[in-house]
Amino acid sequence: MSSKRANPYADYEFLRSATAQKEYTENEYDVVVRTAIALCRSPCVVVVRVEAWEACAEKAERMVAGYTCEWPNATTKGWTATLFQAYVKLDGLVEESRLEAEIALGGGRM
Repeated sequence: MSSKRANPYADYEFLRSATAQKEYTENEYDVVVRTAIALCRSPCVVVVRVEAWEACAEKAERMVAGYTCEWPNATTKGWTATLFQAYVKLDGLVEESRLEAEIALGGGRM
């Protein structure tokens, strides 16, 4: 084991960063991010589901992108880091979805 002490503020920093990432995604892509955290298949497994939905009232309610992950997983990090990573992955999926929609409408770059 390492003799180096863990950062006592690590969970706080990951939660702060997760909140900032969620707000960035909502503001940048005009979506509403919904988050569900549940116990599943085992009392020791946490499932995180994040989804981005259209925020515009004129458009029908439509999911733009979604991402699901579990903790613990193959990587050795805390659940707050997993939550932050889920928001980062969702941001990338929303960006990709927007680019695909732009290309489909003929406005994309080739």
